[in-house]
Amino acid sequence: MIGKTISHYKILETAGGSGISICAFLLSLVIVVSGCGRSDTSIKLPGGAKVGDVKLEHFTYKTSGSAFKADRGVIVLPENRKKVGSRLIALPFVRIHTPISKPAEPIFFLSGGPGSPNIQNEAPGWVDSLLVNHDFVMVGYRGAEGSTILDCPEVKRALKGADDDLLSPESRAKLIEAMSSSAKRLQNEGIDISGYTIEEVAEDLDAVRFALDCERVSLLSMSYGTRVAQVYSYLHQDHLRRSVMVGANPPGHFVWEPKRIDEQLQQYSRLWEKDSVQAKRTNNLAETIHRVSHDMPKHWLFFPIDRGKVRVVTFSLLFHRNTAAMAFDAYAAAEKGDHSGLALMSMAYDFIVPSIGIWGDFFSKGSTDYDSSRDYASEMDPPGSIIGSPMSLLIWPAAAASGSWPMVLLPDSIRLVQP
Repeated sequence: MIGKTISHYKILETAGGSGISICAFLLSLVIVVSGCGRSDTSIKLPGGAKVGDVKLEHFTYKTSGSAFKADRGVIVLPENRKKVGSRLIALPFVRIHTPISKPAEPIFFLSGGPGSPNIQNEAPGWVDSLLVNHDFVMVGYRGAEGSTILDCPEVKRALKGADDDLLSPESRAKLIEAMSSSAKRLQNEGIDISGYTIEEVAEDLDAVRFALDCERVSLLSMSYGTRVAQVYSYLHQDHLRRSVMVGANPPGHFVWEPKRIDEQLQQYSRLWEKDSVQAKRTNNLAETIHRVSHDMPKHWLFFPIDRGKVRVVTFSLLFHRNTAAMAFDAYAAAEKGDHSGLALMSMAYDFIVPSIGIWGDFFSKGSTDYDSSRDYASEMDPPGSIIGSPMSLLIWPAAAASGSWPMVLLPDSIRLVQP
């Protein structure tokens, strides 16, 4: 994660201090999570449909660099292939055609998540280079796209927290109740939650491959999509030409571990110390983050500060160097008595995190990493950790609670790394 020198922190030298840089980032993030570039993810199951039915229509697909002939399709599939007589669902897919007459194998794209759609209304410009010699295919993620979407408004409400600390036992108990209510409501609507697994997503890809009459495909995957690619390679090796993974997510990594987060923060802290300007603000960034995160005021002026929400947003900002620097700026400012950045992070949580994805889809796909032998509540917030693992502490104890959400573990043959 760390490929730049500490001079990268120079972006923080803005006239307004900690609040300005974080505010600019949060504004951009709100735009991103509002669905910019994503498709309309809901479709209806066609009347009289049967498994394997495909409906296609032609259209023009625009990338950020050009425009191409394309097909927009809907395929009918079983909700749960392991159950005879399973109800049917419909999934969208898009095939963008290369201009050449004899293309190589198509490239199937798998984006991040879980909890996010896979089909985008406009692809980035780098897709143009792939379309020189390949068709480019996007298949909707079941649970996040298509005729059944595992939306959980109960969870979104619970993720606002129950008191002035999102990560308190009371708040997490509220989330357990919301997850259980969501699961029961979906099941009462006739939805078989156990059919929304990574294995089923991989089988969806192969069903579209077969429908498009492609002998073999290549996969280009990112983040969560790399886990789908891994499972596909175990199930359908004969149909796979090549697989390129960006930001690979190996088994177990839907649980963010405190030790790894601490290691990342300690590395940033060592880089911070090498910058003469930043070192004057605090000579030990890791200690500052630990101290501030464990002794945080409940208000800045009249704005509330929820310690748990700040910790979750801090974790989220660590996903990129640019945004990590903004979090560090807020903590360094707080060390000197300016808590404005922490207040902004706390407020931003409510606008962004509860609605950032489709939580039912996240729980269903992420459950493949569930380990019944672990005590997530204590392991995700160990004594002495800098910030623990805030998102794991929020999600995993609730997901692991008895009766909160149906856990579906994949067979070891596809769940674990194989040669």
